[in-house]
Amino acid sequence: MKRTLIAFLIGVVAMGAYAQEGTLADMLDAGHNRPRFGIHVDWTLSCPNTNLNRIVPTYHNGSGITAGAFYSIPIYKNLYIEPSVNFFYNTMLISQDVVEDMELGYPLTPEGSLRNSGIRIPLTFGYRFDITDDIAMSIYTGPQLNVGFSLKEHEKGTGRSVDLYDQGWHRCDLQWLIGVRFYYSNSWFADISGGIGITNMAGGADWEGARFRRNNFSIGVGYLF
Repeated sequence: MKRTLIAFLIGVVAMGAYAQEGTLADMLDAGHNRPRFGIHVDWTLSCPNTNLNRIVPTYHNGSGITAGAFYSIPIYKNLYIEPSVNFFYNTMLISQDVVEDMELGYPLTPEGSLRNSGIRIPLTFGYRFDITDDIAMSIYTGPQLNVGFSLKEHEKGTGRSVDLYDQGWHRCDLQWLIGVRFYYSNSWFADISGGIGITNMAGGADWEGARFRRNNFSIGVGYLF
């Protein structure tokens, strides 16, 4: 009886391995990989990595929106490269620290928000796994260039704003993007990604020695044509 049970289990494992061989081959190369144009919109959480080397201001997490288009280009089987252009608008919160200008008599940086707009240009490589005829997923990674249009500190209650680009901050910064995408019906998809800041955005004489790197987390939806 014991030998019979062992033989039965070995047979089940062998049949499962045999069946899985074909399934795995279909998952890695189902023939769905072709050049395609896509659009998407994301909610983005901005998480600054800072060491500003001064008392004020203190930046905190904020949110925004990203929308754009991409072109998915097959390389080999389900491996693809995907250039993209996205427009973004993100905010971060600014907290007030007890530091006052001795002449003006009010805090140098009151509470408010940092508002940033511009374009993002990622170039990612990914691989798609076709789980069923209607459901698939892909993982991707690659560099992302951010080019800013404006980066303004808006002070709460005063109406004043300062564009940090005018103070010497860098309009271009680089991130490394990592993400996963879930497809349905070979067209609709949901996307989760994160961008890790590589280069320093802070610059200018007033910000000497400061560090400000952009980190992002995004959740979005899109459509492939």
